[in-house]
Amino acid sequence: MTNIYFILVFCYIYTCVSYFFNFKFGNPFKVRDTKINIQLPQETQKKISHVSGFYGLIGPDVNMFNVTSLFQMFMGDGTIQGVFFDQGNVTYVQHYIQTEKLKYEQRNGRIPKDPFIYVIFALFSKLRLLPNHLGLANTALLHTNNNTYALYERDLPYQLDINYQTNEIHTIKRNYLPHLQSFSGHTKYRNGMIETIDYDVMRRCVDYYIFSEDLKEEYKKTIKTHYMPIIHDFVSNNKTILFTDVPIVMDFTQIIKTTLPVKFDKTKPSYFHVMDKVTGNLITYTYDKGIYMFHHSHIVEDDTNIYLYTCVYDDFNYLSIDIKGSYRCVVLNKISKKVSIIRNEETEQYNLDFPVIYKDKTVLRNLVKLEKGSRINGFVLCDGVHIEKKYFYDDISFCGGDPNIIEIDGNPHICTLAYSIDFKKHYFCFIPLHDEDPIFIELPVKTNVGFHSIFIDNHK
Repeated sequence: MTNIYFILVFCYIYTCVSYFFNFKFGNPFKVRDTKINIQLPQETQKKISHVSGFYGLIGPDVNMFNVTSLFQMFMGDGTIQGVFFDQGNVTYVQHYIQTEKLKYEQRNGRIPKDPFIYVIFALFSKLRLLPNHLGLANTALLHTNNNTYALYERDLPYQLDINYQTNEIHTIKRNYLPHLQSFSGHTKYRNGMIETIDYDVMRRCVDYYIFSEDLKEEYKKTIKTHYMPIIHDFVSNNKTILFTDVPIVMDFTQIIKTTLPVKFDKTKPSYFHVMDKVTGNLITYTYDKGIYMFHHSHIVEDDTNIYLYTCVYDDFNYLSIDIKGSYRCVVLNKISKKVSIIRNEETEQYNLDFPVIYKDKTVLRNLVKLEKGSRINGFVLCDGVHIEKKYFYDDISFCGGDPNIIEIDGNPHICTLAYSIDFKKHYFCFIPLHDEDPIFIELPVKTNVGFHSIFIDNHK
C-alpha cells in the first residue's frame, strides 16, 4: 500500500510540475527572435562578395548603460546578434538562447532577483527540480568541425543550429555531461579535441578535461589551488596548459548584496600553474603581488622562460565596472620559479583586453571612460607588447569585447558590430588592418554590447 501511495504521489507531482516545479512569479516572460534581410548598395555588395559565413556576437540581454558592476553584466540572458554573409547578400539575426532558465521564465514569469530565491533555485537545481538560474549561456561561442555551442562559466554547453539555408539560429539542447557542473567560457578546440576546465570553489581545485568531438571524456587531471579558483580563461598549446591562481577570497560583507560574495586581495601573491600535457607534471610559479587576469593571449617558450602575453589588472572588483587592463608579458623563469613582468610605456596608457591572435600579432580592444560608463572606441594591433597600429574612432563605439579577424581577398579585416555615439545609427563593420577604407553596413536594428564573437567561414 505504501508503494502504491508513493507511486501515485510521484505521478501527481510529475504531472503538475512538467519536470520542473512551476513557481508562478508573474506574467510569462516573452522574447522574440529577429531576422532581417539587409539591402546593400552595389558597391558594398561587390566589396564583400567573397565573404561567406556567419558572424555571431554573444552577450547578455541587459542595457549596458544601466549596469554598475561586472557581476551585473554576467547576469543577463544569453543572446546572439549575428550576420549571415552569402556572395554579397546580408541577413541580420538575433537569437535568444533557449536555456532551461529562459524557458522556465517563458512559462512562469521572471525569477525575482532575491538572494533567498536564488538559494532555493541553487539547491533544487542540483536535484533537477528547478533550472539553474545561473545557466545563462551568455559568454562565448565554440565552433568545432560538427557543432557550435553557447558557453557560460557556471553551466554546461548549449548546442546551437546555425542554419545557412534558412539564415536562422536555433537552440538544440543543453548537453548533459556526467560529473561536470560547468564548462569553461573559454573552452578550446584544438587538433580535433575539446579542452575545458571545471572548478570547485569549496574544494579549491580545478579539473582539466579533454573531450572528443562528440563530448566523450578522454582525459581528466585535478589540480589543487591556493585560492578560490574562479578562473575565467586558461592557455593551451600542443605541449602545455597554463592557468592562473590569483588571490580571490570570500567577502562575507557582500553575501546579502550578491550571489558572488568574493573580493580580489592584491596584497597576497599570485601563482601560475603550468602542466606538461605529455607527462602530467605540474610546476607552480610565484609572483609576489596580487594581479588579476581576465583574458590571455598566448605563450612563447624557450629553454629558460615561459612568456605569457596577457591582460593584467593591478586591481579588480567584480562589483565595479571602473577597471583598467594593461597588455603585458608575464615571464615565468623555469630555473628560479619566480615571475617578472615586461611592460611597455605606450601600451600602459590604454585600457586593453580581449586579445585576438592574427598570425604572430595580437589585436585588442580599447576602452575609454565617459562621464557615465565607458565605450569601446577601437582597437590596437600589437607586436609583442609594442603597439604597431591604432584603429580609434571618435564617433563610433564598438559592441564586441573581442573582434574577429577575417580575410577579404587575402587582406585581414576586423569584423564587429558597432553604433554611433549618438545611438542613432548601428553598423556591422569591416576594419582593415592594412591601409584601406573601412566598410560600414548600416543595420535597421539597435545593436547591443556583447562579450565574445565568432566568425564561421562557410567556404570551409
